[in-house]
Amino acid sequence: MDTKAKKILINTFWTSSGWKDEKITDTKDFEYAKSKGVMFEKITIDHEELGEKLLKVYDKIDKQQVVDFFIASLTSRKLEYRSFLSSFAIARVFKTHKFQSTDYKICKNCGIYNKGKTEYDLNVLNFEKIKWGGVRFSSIEYVLFDLEQIEKITNVKPTKEDYEILENIKNVIINLPQEERPRQLEKKLSKVFKSNINERENILNILGICGILETEDQKGFYNNFIPYNEREDRPVNKTDWSYPVDWWQGKFGINKEAWNYYFG
Repeated sequence: MDTKAKKILINTFWTSSGWKDEKITDTKDFEYAKSKGVMFEKITIDHEELGEKLLKVYDKIDKQQVVDFFIASLTSRKLEYRSFLSSFAIARVFKTHKFQSTDYKICKNCGIYNKGKTEYDLNVLNFEKIKWGGVRFSSIEYVLFDLEQIEKITNVKPTKEDYEILENIKNVIINLPQEERPRQLEKKLSKVFKSNINERENILNILGICGILETEDQKGFYNNFIPYNEREDRPVNKTDWSYPVDWWQGKFGINKEAWNYYFG
């Protein structure tokens, strides 16, 4: 990734104090970052077009390529590689459908806001992807954008150390005491590989979306696409976790079928 273009993107949205109130990019800087594939023009697309486009992009994606990106990120800490896995998992079970409105004008099947033409800012999605490894993992607009980036990146191959870390992550998960939750798991993973709290949270959230970390009642996106209105929030005042991993406890272990599908 071009270093200058990356800096332009990040400086558009972020300062040392956090999010900028005014997110303005100098025209020349924007054109430079766009020429490097780091910033983008806004897109306007409707609900059905977005779903159809997602499936077309998914059909071109190789599962092993996505898995390799995820595993290789464990030592490289290239955060932008990680959410390819959860985006692939969602797209794999996604089906086109008619917009089914809720009281809040959100499709109760996929969670897309508004049936008609809607403008999306791809730059904020890419900013979140580069800075934190992604935020809106289950948002269909993010899933589409994320998978579209794969063809721009040279394939990578995980190292022996990457595979060892992956196996150690698995061992920590399956040996977690039954009543412990994702926060206890996250803390124990801090001893397994170099990472910060946000990185470990994102990895666990991604494993949840893939159906590896799920419960008997709150399933991930392995066998089926989980409709937006069925992704229950755990009844707590505050949480750092996404559906379904927020519900997970050590007693549920891992979904071995899903683990083997992705990691063999």
